[in-house]
Amino acid sequence: MNITDRTVLKLFMLPVLLWPMTNTAEDFPAPPKATLEEVAGSVTSMGMNLNIRRFQTDDGVERVLDFYRARWGDEASESIMSPWNMIGKIVGEQYFNVQVQAAGNGSWGYLSISDLPGKLMEKSYAFPDGGNFPRMSGSTVMDDQISKDPGKDGRTLLISNTFSVKSNHDYYRSHYQNNGWRIVMDEQTEPRQAAYAMYMTKGADSVTLTIHRQGGQTMIVANQVKRGLLK
Repeated sequence: MNITDRTVLKLFMLPVLLWPMTNTAEDFPAPPKATLEEVAGSVTSMGMNLNIRRFQTDDGVERVLDFYRARWGDEASESIMSPWNMIGKIVGEQYFNVQVQAAGNGSWGYLSISDLPGKLMEKSYAFPDGGNFPRMSGSTVMDDQISKDPGKDGRTLLISNTFSVKSNHDYYRSHYQNNGWRIVMDEQTEPRQAAYAMYMTKGADSVTLTIHRQGGQTMIVANQVKRGLLK
């Protein structure tokens, strides 16, 4: 079984929520003197359950890494994906991952637990396919996260394609207008790069889109919220 830090990190570049797991703080401690922040809710991404805590500390990046190097020894795996330094370890059927970057004289980052090893052993790990979310032909769904909170279900997608930002904007505007959605906001946020921010509603449901150019690709970040009193 081969689990790369690059695969794990990609899951945590979008907003993430907390999925309760059996591990305790003693199993995966924060760096000494760090402050912790949890975001309530639950998230599933690519068939995996995720648990994520954000930390901030006055210690620098190397001191944070040294803390986990000393704790995990030869079982640790390290990599760098600027601006992040990462160190992780397989623990049973779970993967513990630390990603940290500099912040002034200290550092901040995420402590992440996924059940990726167990999913791989069960052969139940799946790359995202975007389901029924609208997208231009030939688009690639890079991530598709589903969250559940009292009264609402959320979904966050990262989509890329080679069409222009304007073509994607026109596609989504036409799609939502033709399907009974109200376009509350449609702004060109960066005229030189033709970046757009859109917000649509239909009843109690909403969709927020940001569309911009990055690395020769057009990137679409979509946040979809479905509300219901009985959910």
